Amino acid sequence: RIALPWLGDLAAGQTRLPAAEWLVARARRGRAGEDWREWLLDGAAMEPDLLRRFPAGPCARAAWTGERPAETWACAAPVHLVTALDHLRLAAPVPLPLEPHESAALVADLNAQLAHRGLLLEEVAGRGWLCRCPDDLDCLALEPALAVGANLRDLQPSGRDAARVRAWVNEAQMVLHEHPVNLRRAANGLPAVNSV
Repeated sequence: RIALPWLGDLAAGQTRLPAAEWLVARARRGRAGEDWREWLLDGAAMEPDLLRRFPAGPCARAAWTGERPAETWACAAPVHLVTALDHLRLAAPVPLPLEPHESAALVADLNAQLAHRGLLLEEVAGRGWLCRCPDDLDCLALEPALAVGANLRDLQPSGRDAARVRAWVNEAQMVLHEHPVNLRRAANGLPAVNSV
């Protein structure tokens, strides 16, 4: 089994992927459902709680840096939210593509304003964002790519510390509002990074 959760975003952008086209033309296609990771492991004779034992944040940190993560890590993504009639929706693509200088400026300013929450963003050059969290943080959040187009009110983080994480996200949105990077992006017709 091969899961390609990002393929829809590329197809929307009309990007051609000849090798992927060759593979898909010879494969039996199907939908993974809500959780592509569970689908990918289904029938692979793996223990049932494998994904909880190997969460995305520490695994991404190890893969991206080659270092064994000593702290608690979560994945983070710069995103663009769009306003619907009575709620917010997450717009594709996730994460929002940024130039290296844009990403560095946003991460630095978010950290300067929000470090008091105990969460610290780290940019891994050419890979993406990670968030170092307090070791005792208890929060479960949906992978952003699974939330594209959905009402975000229905997809809030859960767990003991979910309110703390939501407060951090709200403060991040205030930092990002009219941030110089976003003003330049808007002037160039690009979507603003208005949430994490």
